[in-house]
Amino acid sequence: MTRPMKISTWMPPPRSALSVAALLIISIALPAIAGERHFKPLKPGCFGKLARPLAAGGYYGGVGECSDFQQLDIKRVGRVRDRRGAVYIVYDLIYSLSTGSHHGGRRVLIFSKDMKYLGQYDIDPDGEIWTEGSKIHTYGPKRDGNVIQFTKVGPPQQVYIGGDLHTFGR
Repeated sequence: MTRPMKISTWMPPPRSALSVAALLIISIALPAIAGERHFKPLKPGCFGKLARPLAAGGYYGGVGECSDFQQLDIKRVGRVRDRRGAVYIVYDLIYSLSTGSHHGGRRVLIFSKDMKYLGQYDIDPDGEIWTEGSKIHTYGPKRDGNVIQFTKVGPPQQVYIGGDLHTFGR
């Protein structure tokens, strides 16, 4: 009687499959290692004339596809000057998502005079904001922090607004 031949079913994956798997692991792990937030990149359709400068400046605002928005309001607030005289353009972005979670927020977007996106502050969505000289004023009591004061080097890296510390970021 002859014995049935034993066939091994395991084969190493082809190199291309290993390369794809390695790239996939790196692309998932690298942003987490670098400390980046896991936001979708900007989709230009719903940001009008700000879409290109925001995308070119690396805007990751925690807002995704245009269809994700229940509300998206963007308005130009005004201009501020730092102590050297450089001019910055300030926009107010208020959004709510249509995910059913009632999530939303507000971003104070900062651009250079030639409309290069520099960064943002993620602040509470209550009240008006306005500019005056080298300051961006926000609604709320002075004791809780209600002013973003530009210095001789531009927007400050951290500000105290509405009782919370906010960091200037992309």
